[in-house]
Amino acid sequence: GGVPTAKGGIVGGINAGSIGNYDENGKFLGLAKSDFDSKGTGQSWLQKATNYSFPVARIADALLNPGKVIDHDGKKITYPKIDFIYWVGGNPLVHHQDTNTLVKAFRKPRTIVVNEPYWTPTAKMADIVFPVTTQYERNDITMVGDYSNMYIAPMKQIVEKVADSKDDYQIFTDLCKAYADGLAEVYTDGGKDEFDFIKEYYENARKQVLAVPDLGIDIKEFNEWWESNEPIKFNSTMESDSWVRFADFREDPILNALGTPSGLIEIYSQNIEKMGYDDCKAHPTWFEPIEWLGMDKKPARFHMMSVHPNDRLHSQLSQTSLRNKYAVANREPLLIRSDDAKELGIKDGDLVRVFNDRGEVLAGVKIYDNLAKNVIVLREGAWYDPLDPTKKSICKNGCANVLTIDKPTSKLANGNISHTALVNIEKYTEKAPKLTAFEAPKGA
Repeated sequence: GGVPTAKGGIVGGINAGSIGNYDENGKFLGLAKSDFDSKGTGQSWLQKATNYSFPVARIADALLNPGKVIDHDGKKITYPKIDFIYWVGGNPLVHHQDTNTLVKAFRKPRTIVVNEPYWTPTAKMADIVFPVTTQYERNDITMVGDYSNMYIAPMKQIVEKVADSKDDYQIFTDLCKAYADGLAEVYTDGGKDEFDFIKEYYENARKQVLAVPDLGIDIKEFNEWWESNEPIKFNSTMESDSWVRFADFREDPILNALGTPSGLIEIYSQNIEKMGYDDCKAHPTWFEPIEWLGMDKKPARFHMMSVHPNDRLHSQLSQTSLRNKYAVANREPLLIRSDDAKELGIKDGDLVRVFNDRGEVLAGVKIYDNLAKNVIVLREGAWYDPLDPTKKSICKNGCANVLTIDKPTSKLANGNISHTALVNIEKYTEKAPKLTAFEAPKGA
């Protein structure tokens, strides 16, 4: 069991046996009637699952330490024992920090299920992979534009579904059919397919537009709009064009209070002060990072910045031909100043080993002088590709999170601190191992 995260994954969990029927050996036999509310929608089950939610950045810590109690935002949270993970729409084996620790954590649950179109590092570690369609293989509807989302656009299927792939919606419908009689009927709202929902979403928007005739928007009937394959533009109003952030608050901060405890813009928080955390003060404060170039006894020479990539979105599109434009020595590029490179005896295009106590990766050198001294860049998102998947070993593809730290930002937020990590660099003199990051796993 679990709850969705902002990145599309599902984390959290329930103690075995608390939901559904199990035999004396803990084998799941099926859902119980008590797991559904009076309407049979399963909302009582969902509510139970949300009671075990925790910050997504603590996923490895939670898997490795069931029952551990942590502080979070003024509350105490107890990690559940997670025996089953169903991850949809994410690639945690690449986006989470300290990959070698996460690999250990991912071996703890009995079963891991992933919906994936590609053999990502996460899919390779799953027990069950449901092959899911890409956006090219299914119909959908979306809002587009800048921050104001001024358009509704059709997203038409342009190729047939590849092999045995199914839409997420169909996968979940099939699972409902397998788990409980009548559950699929509830989940699909009486047997609707994905196109029924697309039409319903559009018609709801159309009704709202037609209710205000002077908007001047030509919003067609659904079938005509779908066939036209053109987005519909919503005109901005005079009120939206003249909108100023916090204007009402500035005009009268008493009557138009903000949603903070004091109703004001807070630089000092009494709520945070009451929490008494040693790693988060009631006002903005600088704390010494766990690793940084200003340390007295540095464990490594270079500060690694794992910034967002220019040519992909996190780990998405890492396996495509876009990689041909930026890969160096067939690896993720490592940006380094020319004087730092000269001191190390490396040059543009060389293959290097980047390492610290947490792990090691291979990367290709790219000289880039717009950096501070002893600062290097290894962009996040390269697919994790261990030399030996059965043990801690070098990542052949340059996954930055093999080197980053999995510690929380504070007891208040429990975010990640991947931006602060020290590494060493040396020229790789052995024969370059074959890259297998984008190949299917053995036996697939």
